[in-house]
Amino acid sequence: MDKYDPAAVAAINKLIADNGLRATPDAPITWNFASWNNDTPRQIVKLRLSWENMTGEASFAGLTTLQGLYCDNNNLTGLDVANCVGLQKFNCANNKLSKLNVTCCSALQELFCHENNLSELDVSKCPELQELYCNANNLSELDVTKCTQLESLHCNDNNIVEVDVSKCTVLEDFYNSIVENITKIVLTGGPCAGKTTALSRIIEKFTDKGYFVLALPEAASLFNQAGVNFLTDDRRLFAASEKALLAFQTSMEEHFVRIAAAAARPALIVCDRGTMDIAAYMPQEDWNALIDDAGLSVVELRDKRYDAVVHMTTAAKGAEQFYTTANNASRTEDAEKARILDDKLIAAWTGHPHLRIADNASGFDGKINRVIAEISAVLGIPEPIETERKYVVEITGDLPANSVETEIFQTYLMPDGNEEVRLRKRGQNGHYIYFLTRKRALHGANRVETERQITATEYAQLLAQADPERTTIHKRRTCFVWENQYFELDAFVNPILPFSLLEIEDAQNHEDIKFPPCVRILEDVTDNKEYYNSNLARNNQKSKIKNRKVCN
Repeated sequence: MDKYDPAAVAAINKLIADNGLRATPDAPITWNFASWNNDTPRQIVKLRLSWENMTGEASFAGLTTLQGLYCDNNNLTGLDVANCVGLQKFNCANNKLSKLNVTCCSALQELFCHENNLSELDVSKCPELQELYCNANNLSELDVTKCTQLESLHCNDNNIVEVDVSKCTVLEDFYNSIVENITKIVLTGGPCAGKTTALSRIIEKFTDKGYFVLALPEAASLFNQAGVNFLTDDRRLFAASEKALLAFQTSMEEHFVRIAAAAARPALIVCDRGTMDIAAYMPQEDWNALIDDAGLSVVELRDKRYDAVVHMTTAAKGAEQFYTTANNASRTEDAEKARILDDKLIAAWTGHPHLRIADNASGFDGKINRVIAEISAVLGIPEPIETERKYVVEITGDLPANSVETEIFQTYLMPDGNEEVRLRKRGQNGHYIYFLTRKRALHGANRVETERQITATEYAQLLAQADPERTTIHKRRTCFVWENQYFELDAFVNPILPFSLLEIEDAQNHEDIKFPPCVRILEDVTDNKEYYNSNLARNNQKSKIKNRKVCN
């Protein structure tokens, strides 16, 4: 014990006792997360505490020799770095911090505090600051006039109107807007689904349309190529590999978002599989433990991260003659296992607000064209309107397995010219994401629909523009897949309606739809404007709909 600074040892012991750091107290020689210098006694210089599931308020106060502190991706609600005068690199991103005081950290060069709940941040006493990432907080202002060495500044996804960077003469990477010009999509699917071909077409098609296209590689394949065996029977090794894969996937995406943010044109990021694909390859209890330890939720990983998810069905479903393992050394599944895995992948993503399934019904070229069309729709590129069929239904039995229920609050704002504008709050288990959607009809059968994710603060502010002639719709949506078709079943909480509505995208004809046996169709209301959500929200529409007799 006398070889190590007693103050530093005491601070880490407190982290173990109070904040859930998994380590042995009073055993600094075993603390592989800590780096020490060679002074007598040895002084702490670096702490690597990322993804340790620490909670509460952590104190590092008085550690004057600490140069690097990495405590990101935990569940910390407070951090004390008072008198950490030697601190140069500080990463506390992805926690639950509502305040952060770095005024004593005059040597600070890098500060990553993004994705917290900070309402203010004072960096005026940090003249050496070179990189500042404070995006995705609740900041309304930011003063960086004293940070003349600043090279990178990301303060988007806040409530900041303007930042004075006139004194930051070496600033090269500056991003201060909601990520409106970056669209991130997951391309997923079962084995031998055609993702490689689809990715090539996506890059070609949307580059030609003027987008900066970034195609992220499949993270699991990179791990496999490096020698990681996800089929190991060693449960400890398996858990460590999956934990590393999730961290790598999220970090890779964040780095590519930064690249896209620097582009002078709209960017499209296409991920060859995403975070929820990991869940399909793990027992449910192991997946739950993994995200609990990381302090994450399904809503964050499935719904909040991606603008859309396109699932390409394995050739083993409906195109068996084309199923092969010969073109991918990592593919070992026979056709039956491929079908099982395909189902698991769909289940993992079920519940995402923009999940689309490209099956094999229209042949391979049709499947690829479907992928292109779905991405075009997300980007707001005018496309012929796809038929969305809608039915008044009665549920007579259990819904299909792996159904996912989410809660939706939908508010229509005052019209903006010829645009319909709506707010949507969507989530489950107390975790929500927020969207602003604009719809505009063009000539003929064309329309433009654009949707972007907004902050909770923006959502609250925009509610002031709600249309007084309409009520906020509150509904419980159950999403499920049946026969490779994606259904959304809405039960209305407000207004209280005596029926449920079932929707299915891209179904041209009623005869093409295969309904599950638990669904009894009462009426096809596909073309009945009375059942549009925008009309159901109208105050004078409630009694009319409630009293309307449904045809059998």
